[in-house]
Amino acid sequence: MARSKHAGNRQQDTGRALPVDVAPRLLGREVRIGELYLAGGLTSYRSAVETERFAAPFGSFAFGILRHTDLPEVAASLAPRRVCMAGAVDGPGGKLEVSAVRKVYGGAHVVVRAEAKWDVEALS
Repeated sequence: MARSKHAGNRQQDTGRALPVDVAPRLLGREVRIGELYLAGGLTSYRSAVETERFAAPFGSFAFGILRHTDLPEVAASLAPRRVCMAGAVDGPGGKLEVSAVRKVYGGAHVVVRAEAKWDVEALS
């Protein structure tokens, strides 16, 4: 879920949900969105390609992208906008500990939560 800030008021985007690995790439182009909440998202493309068994949908991959960037670098480029990684997973789909995600996403603008939730508290 992405939120936009217009004239100082926070408004939730009630539009379409995007795949968690696509949303950061699109957010980089949209300056009106102030925050990004990623629920159950893939930690990095590299974690998916370094395993023979991956759970990410095939349509999530952009072939050749690792020659240029990976999801942690995309998230870093979004600073100072807040990025919340909630319930992040590795390539095979295993849930990661907060400390493991924090090692990959070290920016101060990145919030890491153990569980992905879709409630008012999580999205505030």
